[in-house]
Amino acid sequence: MRKNIWKLLSLIIGGTLYSTAAFADIFTELADRAEIVGSGLTSSGYIIAAVGLIVFTFMAIFNKLSWKTLAYIMMCCFILSVMGAIISWVSEGGNEVQEVDTSSASGSSSVTPGSQDPTTNTTKK
Repeated sequence: MRKNIWKLLSLIIGGTLYSTAAFADIFTELADRAEIVGSGLTSSGYIIAAVGLIVFTFMAIFNKLSWKTLAYIMMCCFILSVMGAIISWVSEGGNEVQEVDTSSASGSSSVTPGSQDPTTNTTKK
């Protein structure tokens, strides 16, 4: 029993010491493949939800389902579809509004304090 434990520990320690870079490559490959699978599941989930919403809408039109229940189903589908964007927005810390310099854009004109007053006519003939 002790020999098996020592063999297992030596394999774990030896593997950790000698192949740290190899483990990193394996995990990046797994993360990439999981992202591909997740995007495929997401797109197929949207297709299934769209077909379901169409079926539930026809059920509501023919009074087999109440309109209130259809509204709940639609709200839940919307919240579930937006959750990925919300989670990524929160995990990135949100986007703060930044001041943008628009004077460097091509074709833009500068705004003077008097040019925003609609009562004054600044056009020249």
